[in-house]
Amino acid sequence: MNRFRTYAIVVSAVMGLAISVSLLAAPASSDLLTNKQAQELAMTAKTPAEHATLQKHFLALAARYDADAADHTALAAAFRKNVNSGRLYPGDPDYRAKHCDKLAATLKDAAKDAREIGAEHGKVATGHN
Repeated sequence: MNRFRTYAIVVSAVMGLAISVSLLAAPASSDLLTNKQAQELAMTAKTPAEHATLQKHFLALAARYDADAADHTALAAAFRKNVNSGRLYPGDPDYRAKHCDKLAATLKDAAKDAREIGAEHGKVATGHN
């Protein structure tokens, strides 16, 4: 097995574990809907209560994205601080930190978008559209 493939497998496993742990550690919000529920409700929402439900969902989703972004920002800082972590995380620590920075930026953008969508549903729910 070549070095890059081994590295890709290890990074995938570590990231999968990190995401699993962050999802288990983060308290599940009762306002979050499943993807299927959110899609169905977004397509059929007519009442203020339905739009309020969507607003809560998107704001809870934004909070989750913000928390995940903070986790990745902290992970990037840890990689930069401990550049000799190659035994546990093979490969270039700067590359790993940049990867986490990209994930954090993407998650921050997703949180911003979710808040905007939530705000739009909030306007409809309160009749301020």
